[in-house]
Amino acid sequence: MPRFSCILCAFVLLSTGMGCKKDPSGPSNLPPKIHLRLETTPRTVFFSEQQITIAATIEDEFAADSVTVMWFASAGTFVQTEKETAVWQAPATPGTYTVRATATDEKEQSAEDSIRITTENRAPVILSVTPDSAFVILGNLKTFSVAAQDSDGNALSYSWQTTGGRIVEDYDSTIVWQAPEQPGRDTLFVTVTDDWQSSASDTATVVVYREAGSAWVADTGNREVVKISGDGQVIFRQTGFFAPVAIVLDAPRRRAWVIDSMLKKLVRLDIEGVPQAEYSDLGGPVALDLVAVNGHVWIAEADSNRISEVSNDGVTLVRRVNGFLHPGGLVVDQRSGDIYVADTGAHRVVRVLSSVPNGYSVASDSGYHELFNDFDAPVALAADLHNREIWVVDKFIEAVHLLQVASRTKITVSGLRLPEAITFDNTLGIAWIADTGNGRIVKVSKNGLVSQVTGFRLPQDLSVDPNDGSVWIADTENDRIVKVSANGDRLFELYGFSSPQGIRVNPGQ
Repeated sequence: MPRFSCILCAFVLLSTGMGCKKDPSGPSNLPPKIHLRLETTPRTVFFSEQQITIAATIEDEFAADSVTVMWFASAGTFVQTEKETAVWQAPATPGTYTVRATATDEKEQSAEDSIRITTENRAPVILSVTPDSAFVILGNLKTFSVAAQDSDGNALSYSWQTTGGRIVEDYDSTIVWQAPEQPGRDTLFVTVTDDWQSSASDTATVVVYREAGSAWVADTGNREVVKISGDGQVIFRQTGFFAPVAIVLDAPRRRAWVIDSMLKKLVRLDIEGVPQAEYSDLGGPVALDLVAVNGHVWIAEADSNRISEVSNDGVTLVRRVNGFLHPGGLVVDQRSGDIYVADTGAHRVVRVLSSVPNGYSVASDSGYHELFNDFDAPVALAADLHNREIWVVDKFIEAVHLLQVASRTKITVSGLRLPEAITFDNTLGIAWIADTGNGRIVKVSKNGLVSQVTGFRLPQDLSVDPNDGSVWIADTENDRIVKVSANGDRLFELYGFSSPQGIRVNPGQ
C-alpha cells in the first residue's frame, strides 16, 4: 500500500509540473512604440516653402532596428523620409495639417503617432510709398505710388483713402490725388492685401499750400536753393549749387531762375525745384531780372562788365550789351521793356532801351541808352510799375533816389548806413530798404521814412508779398529768414540757413 501511494504521488507531481511549464510559443507579441516630435518650436510655419524636420523615437520589445516606419501627411510633401526622421514641406495654403507615422515590427504589430502643424500666410511687405511726404499747391495734382512684395507669391490688391482732397485716378498701386482748395495738412492711407486677406498699411503726408506768398531763398552758405510756404514750412532744399546769390521768379510759367556767382551760371528750376536748363557763359553774375512778356532773363555780369539776355529756354543767348564797369544790379521796366542798370564801378545808372541791338556798347555807341550820373555806388534798383519810376539805392552816398524818364529826385531818408537792397510794393506804392549797416529794414514812401524794423545783422536782400504787403528778409549774419507784416510786426523767424543772400516772393499765378 505505501508503495502504491508513492507511485501515485509521483505521478501527480509529474503531471502538475508538466502543466506549469511555459508554452513554447509564448504569450502575444507586444506592439512597438513610436513618438513624434518637431525639432523646432513652436509648431508654426510661416511660409509654404519652409521644410520642417520631424523626429521619431521608436521602442520595441525585441529590437527597434527590426521595425519599419511609414510616413503620412494630410497635405504638403515629404522631401525626405527615413526611419527616425522625415523632412516635410509645408503646403502653399495656410491651415493646420497632420503628419503621421506608423511603426510595424516583424510580427506585423504596429503603432502610430501624429503631430499637428499650423502654417500661416505671410503678410505682404510695403517697401516704400513715394513720395512719403509732399508739398502740393492748392488744387494741384500729385501722383503717389506704393511698392510692395509678397514672399508667398500671392497676388496683391491696393486700397487708398485720404483725409482731404480727392483721388481722381486709381491705378491700384498708383493714384493721382488732387489737393483741396484750402491750405492744410492731409494724410493718405494705403493698404496692401494678399489673397488670404493678410495686409500691411502705410501713410503719406501732404502739406497743401498757396503758391502765392511762397518764398525762394538763395541759401549761399549751404549751397542750396530753399522754397518756403507762406506760413513758414520748408517745402524743399535743392542742392547742386556752389554760391547761389540771387533769384527771380516767373510765376505764370511756373519757374524760378537762379544765378550762381562761383559756378558762373544761370539755372532754371521748375516750381518743385527741379533743374531744367542752365546757361554757363557768364562772367561774375551778381543780379538778374525777368522780362515778363516773354520770360527772358537779363543778367548783370560784374566781372565781364556787361549785361546779357538769355532766352526763356534757359540755354540760348539773345543779346549782350557791353561798356559797363562792374555792374551790381539791374531791373526791367515791365511796361516799356527798358533795362535799368546799376553801373556801380562807373558811379551811374544806365537806362538801356528794350530795342538795343546785340553787341551794343554804352561806352562807345549811342542811340539806345541814357545815363544818370553823379552816383557813388548804386547797387540796388526797384521799379514802380504804375508810375514808370525807378528807385535807386546808393550804398556809399547812403541815399535813395527816384528816377523818371526825364527827371531825378532824391528822397530824404536820414541815417542810412551802407544800404544793400530794395523791394517795392506796387500795390501800396511803398519801398522797403535793407539798411544793412544799421541792421534794420526801413519802410519808405516818396516823402521819406515811414517806419523801421530793427534787430537784424547785415540783411542782404528782401522781397515784398504784394498779396498782403508782408516782407521777407534774408538776415545774412544771423543765418535766418524773417517775415514781417506790412506794419512791421514779426510773423516768424526760420533758422537752419547759412549766409542767405537772395530772396524772392512768388506773387501768385
